[in-house]
Amino acid sequence: MNFSISEIKEITSTISAYDKMDYNGYSISFIKRRLAVIFDLLNIKRIPQFYEQLKNEKVRDKVIGEMFVETTEMFRDPAFWRFVRDNILNKLPDYSTFWFPNETTGEEAFSISIILKEQKLKNKFKIICNNPSNHWCNIINAGNIKIKNYDINYSNYKRLENIDLFETYFLKESATHVISQEIRSIINCKKDVCEKAVTNERVSMIFVRNKALYYDHNLSEQFFNMLYEKLIPGGFLAVGIKERLPASISAKMTVVSESEKIYRK
Repeated sequence: MNFSISEIKEITSTISAYDKMDYNGYSISFIKRRLAVIFDLLNIKRIPQFYEQLKNEKVRDKVIGEMFVETTEMFRDPAFWRFVRDNILNKLPDYSTFWFPNETTGEEAFSISIILKEQKLKNKFKIICNNPSNHWCNIINAGNIKIKNYDINYSNYKRLENIDLFETYFLKESATHVISQEIRSIINCKKDVCEKAVTNERVSMIFVRNKALYYDHNLSEQFFNMLYEKLIPGGFLAVGIKERLPASISAKMTVVSESEKIYRK
């Protein structure tokens, strides 16, 4: 279905009345692409039909889930993970938290958990993800990984130049691979919005790679300011290589790695 700009604005305004469905501040092109996916998935032909289906809580949860772009790989950009492992982990205080705001399928959370295990640091940190969709939280907490991505995940892992224990981290099943309980034991995915996900946590590093690409300037500034306030002094913020921190936030942070877009409070 092809949406006009006025229709996109109308839909965004209408669905914002529902809890956890405020997409004001997202780019028109992003909303248009996600709605096309959603309407096709739900076999919806007309906008009033969409509004009618939204009265169903399960449909709303599906829509919320589909408004997020899936993470496709574990250890995506291996140089980034090597930098974190070799240059940041030893600077973090024990018993603090890694946070993945608006995480979808959990590959990045599983990646850092494996690194922590291999560095014998697993018992010194915890990992929190959040997503307002039950669907994605259930996937992360269950540790489900798509079989079709196994080879690329393994290839990325090998490029970390670590000992090769990758296969031991999975329980192989017929339709999927499941991350072992040992790896996901320190991961907790909360069904919540970002602002409430880590209210009482000592957050020492936040991973938000490519999460704000589709925000306008005002929403981006609001989002990164919230993340900055959640970080403990000396904490680290990792953003996507195509993203730029708002000037008001970057002025308060030190660049740790320009190439990997990692900053320190």
